[in-house]
Amino acid sequence: APREVAELAYLIEREDLGIAGGWQDQFAAAFGGFNLLEFGAEGVSVQPLDLPAETIAELRAHLMLCYTGHVRTDLGLIATQIRMYEEGREDTIVGMKQLQAMAFEMRRELEDGNLDRLGPMLREAFESKKLMNPHVSEGTRIERLLAVAEDAGASGGKICGAGGGGYLLLACRPDRQPAVRGALEALGGQFAEFAFRAQGVE
Repeated sequence: APREVAELAYLIEREDLGIAGGWQDQFAAAFGGFNLLEFGAEGVSVQPLDLPAETIAELRAHLMLCYTGHVRTDLGLIATQIRMYEEGREDTIVGMKQLQAMAFEMRRELEDGNLDRLGPMLREAFESKKLMNPHVSEGTRIERLLAVAEDAGASGGKICGAGGGGYLLLACRPDRQPAVRGALEALGGQFAEFAFRAQGVE
């Protein structure tokens, strides 16, 4: 069952290998599709989104995934974030609360088909992530690449994963994507193909 796969993957990563992090990646991969994931003392709640095929196709057409050309994996970003939270750092807690609220807002906007809100919300999520942990884009080209992408026509974007480099997810109207692609490739960005899967890990 997907839940058993997710829980096993979590145990292997967190307990056996001692890798810091949350539950979201394992549950997203195990269940597939589009879900709102809620985490609480009682466990993980997985609520599928009711998205018509047209909305999913339009969503895919409005997203771009760009590798920044560099990722640093030895920064301890998640451990730092946990420490900041445990120390009661106000900005960390505010950033986390903003991201939590944004998940519910994103669900509403997607289910209503409001894809024009996608870019600004990704940008807001990035700002909340930086508030939560100001080190996520330190020493990387993420800020520069995002600014260039927005100048070229993207409506917003955010870093993927814990930070330290890696991938930039951008929202952009299809007619503006060639300009965005050209601007970022000129700076060394590499665009990756991707697809949505209705099913999870098999």
